[in-house]
Amino acid sequence: MVNIDWFSLISGIVGGLVFFLYGMDLMSAGLKSSLGDSIRIIMTKLNKNRCSSALTGVIVTAITQSTGATTVMLMSFVETGIMQFAETVPVIIGANIGSTVTAQVIAFDIAGYAILPVILGFFMKQFKANDRLRDGGNVIFGFGLVFFGMQFLGKAVSVLKDYPAFTDMIASAETPFIGFCVGILATCIMQSTGMFTGILVVFAQQGLMGISQAYPLLVGSSVGTCLLIIIVSIGTSVKSKRVMMAHVLTKVTGALVFIAFTPLAVDFLEWFSAKFDISPERQIANTHTFFYTSVALFLLVFSDFFVKVIEKIIPEKVDSEDIPHLRYIDFNVLSMPQSALELSISETATIIKLTSRIFDNAISAFISYDPDSPAIKKQNQKVIDDLAIKQKKLDYIETEIRKYLSMIGRNDTSDAVTHEIFALLSILEQVKRISDIVHRSFVPAYNQLSRLSSTFSLDGMREITYYYREISNHFKDLIFAIERRDYDFVTRVYSETEETKSDSEKLRISHLKRLWDDRPDTRATHEIHIGLIDDLSEIASVISTIAYSFKKSVITAETK
Repeated sequence: MVNIDWFSLISGIVGGLVFFLYGMDLMSAGLKSSLGDSIRIIMTKLNKNRCSSALTGVIVTAITQSTGATTVMLMSFVETGIMQFAETVPVIIGANIGSTVTAQVIAFDIAGYAILPVILGFFMKQFKANDRLRDGGNVIFGFGLVFFGMQFLGKAVSVLKDYPAFTDMIASAETPFIGFCVGILATCIMQSTGMFTGILVVFAQQGLMGISQAYPLLVGSSVGTCLLIIIVSIGTSVKSKRVMMAHVLTKVTGALVFIAFTPLAVDFLEWFSAKFDISPERQIANTHTFFYTSVALFLLVFSDFFVKVIEKIIPEKVDSEDIPHLRYIDFNVLSMPQSALELSISETATIIKLTSRIFDNAISAFISYDPDSPAIKKQNQKVIDDLAIKQKKLDYIETEIRKYLSMIGRNDTSDAVTHEIFALLSILEQVKRISDIVHRSFVPAYNQLSRLSSTFSLDGMREITYYYREISNHFKDLIFAIERRDYDFVTRVYSETEETKSDSEKLRISHLKRLWDDRPDTRATHEIHIGLIDDLSEIASVISTIAYSFKKSVITAETK
């Protein structure tokens, strides 16, 4: 019976895992920070069909090194309307293949040189002023720590190969059901298939594990990743829950199908490894790659079927318009600033849409006003009074967006993210100006009009209606452009709104000509009429400013 120094063993295992996990986190954070915009573009532009969507999942997960992170990003993109739920399923399936990159990399026997990337990455991290150099330093430093941790872990567990109790336990993993359950439990605890696979690679290097034990463990580990996604989806919308269900259903289905073929898969992998004289650690990595790639190719054929099943399991719900609530903001994605910013942009589009409704309702009271109809006057007064309720909803959403942006800024201080946050805060200020105009000017003007025994002249009413409809269309186009992140369209909105601003002078001159003719209805409503034209012109100017801010700082030409 071999004597084991349990303190050295446990501290070595824990220390190795800490280095490994910290290294993985640094690599992931560095890649996501440096390639954040690229990830967003890949996710939203390369989903033309099933195959390209699956390829998107491969690329993004190779960058994020986590199928869970990819799924969380998809949840945010579905929430914002950038992607449809049906488009996310092939991406989730393709993410399985992307996750194999980590296993293949850590199977290289370069632990002895791990100190070199650690030293290089450490010095690169010191360049705080250069975001790209700092992010690259994090990636390289983390890469070195991963292999340093594996070396640490390997030395610690090397004594276990002569410990019968441990070798018997490993041997029991050959039983598919036992190995499957252990893989699920271990990954639920670690919440990292990368770490779990890394441990299996180290065991293989030390002669503690072969393909027959690793295969059921790896199959089970794919199901264990579902726990985090289920937790993240708690309290989210139907759209996010559908993405979560796609992740869970594809993982569980793939695992159950391929655990049934364990003997065939193990025989094939052992034959392949023997034929090409593959090292033990590479055998584990290849087993991981074989399983996840096979699952992805199998499930991709049934992606449309999964969409239909999930949409029936989780049906769409209709949100109440009267209760203030956030449609897109999700505090679970704050660790991924680019995804969180996408949610902020969509939530900003929500308050622009709500402001547009407030604007429409306020102007409708002027257009429909009839001094001889008590019913219309009563109906219009209710519309004016309800504006205060809508304003409270708008104020609530605006406050929450500001809080959310502040939290994003605390998590990521890079220049690009900070610049976009300030741009969105500026846009929120502009949106608030429009609602302020409604309450500061439109409401008092309508109350003044309602005390008169006349209304605008027919020509004056036609001009106000024309000007209002132009601005209302700009509102709709702006919302359309923001929701689709369409740079060309938002640029067009800016140009057209600039032209609309110049119409106010023509309308003002037209009104003054009627006043010169001493028309009674024009004279009675002169002050209100001129005030409305000025206010409409100011709102057109604000929309133009919002469009310019979006095209310059948020929906830039680079995101086309």
